[in-house]
Amino acid sequence: MNKKQEQEDESLYKTDEVNKLTAEDFYFDEKVQNPKVQIKKHKFVSPGVLKVYANWCPHCRDKVECMIELANGLKAIGSNISIYVMDCPDSNAFSKAIGLESYPTFYACDEKGYLSPLKLNGVPVRDVPDILAALSEEHPDLIQHAEFNQPCFKK
Repeated sequence: MNKKQEQEDESLYKTDEVNKLTAEDFYFDEKVQNPKVQIKKHKFVSPGVLKVYANWCPHCRDKVECMIELANGLKAIGSNISIYVMDCPDSNAFSKAIGLESYPTFYACDEKGYLSPLKLNGVPVRDVPDILAALSEEHPDLIQHAEFNQPCFKK
């Protein structure tokens, strides 16, 4: 990540409620096709959701406040679900390792930090309301008590 990208990234997510990651924060073997990708232990907080985005993507930029509200809402209800975000360059080994095809893309992080595409009814999640629906399937007792007011939470 170059200095300009770091500055732009900092302007997108200025809160400590989301965990900001870079490609260096993951383990994966770029020589293996479809490698298992895992968040490194020193960066892994708890299971959660990773949003991979691009600073230049208008849709990604529009969802910043929603991701922050999601993180704050989960924290407010005592959830241990973490929200991770990562600005990901288009053509690097990490993008290839996770099979990144479009922005934003969301991944589930399991209890050991391994990534898998976040899906709802077998379809990859592409928007914030679908994140809530997918999380509701996995953690219905936690999500139903959260209140999210941003328009982006509504379908």
